[in-house]
Amino acid sequence: MMLYSMNVDNEQKVQGNKRLKKRLLIALLSIVGIAFIILYAENFGVFPGGYLNKPVVNSFLEKTYPEYEFDVSYDKFSKDDNAYTYKCFFTDESGEKKSFTMYAKRFAVTDDGFFDAFLRDKDQEAEAGKLLAEMINAKWKELAPDIIAEWSCSIVIPKEDEQTDIKELLKSYDGSTRIEVTLYGKKVSFDEYKKIGTKVTHAVMMAGFSNRPSFVQIYYYRDAENMQYESRIPGYLLDLKESYVEEKEGVHMYVEVPHDVATKVKIYKIIQYIMLGAIILAIVIPVSFKIYKVVSKKRKRKQNAQNSNT
Repeated sequence: MMLYSMNVDNEQKVQGNKRLKKRLLIALLSIVGIAFIILYAENFGVFPGGYLNKPVVNSFLEKTYPEYEFDVSYDKFSKDDNAYTYKCFFTDESGEKKSFTMYAKRFAVTDDGFFDAFLRDKDQEAEAGKLLAEMINAKWKELAPDIIAEWSCSIVIPKEDEQTDIKELLKSYDGSTRIEVTLYGKKVSFDEYKKIGTKVTHAVMMAGFSNRPSFVQIYYYRDAENMQYESRIPGYLLDLKESYVEEKEGVHMYVEVPHDVATKVKIYKIIQYIMLGAIILAIVIPVSFKIYKVVSKKRKRKQNAQNSNT
């Protein structure tokens, strides 16, 4: 009798451990699935990313500017900036209430709208940016005189800096510089365009930076109206070989997509949706089955209790 009782107890423990493992596995799959869905949805500005990033914005403002009190509210997802935007307010020293916009994505602030609105020396920035654009354009004309280039350079310079010499300012703040160039040339193949892109980086490097710029953005038009390609080249790539910059994945992009490339992109997106659907089903089906089993057991116990009473 004792042996039988021990066997029953062991069997119950084994079954209990199996049930616990299943529950832990379902919980883990649910957590991973929810996290994946949230990160995937963020690419499209879908809830709840805007609300989950709000505490990040609040924390950033409190730590960076402790002398002010801020009121932060979620506004919308900006496709142009590829980030969630937040309408913010604070009261300055004179008692005037002022507004600004903050940007965040994936639990990090992407642009400090408070600094941009109130702490930058925009006159100095405009003058320094104009000088830098002229310097780079002079180098560009030596490399590709047949392609017209329009340069725009944005340099972040704080108001607190008392330096007035533009060339010195360029040396001090070139690491925060953002460079954009619009090119107008003839229709070229993607491989030919990537070589043009490396010429752009070469022209930028010849301008004599102490630090690399934040990024170089290129827009290539095959005529006055039709953009054919674009590139966004992070500053660190400028220290690498031109061949690496030329072939780096995700740097150079189609705007006018050829038919064969468009077909590949469609197939890739279909595969993405299939994978997402499979992950959702892998979470929903086990959870639904578990809920069904729990509900069925409760019904049976209730029915058995009613039968025993009668």
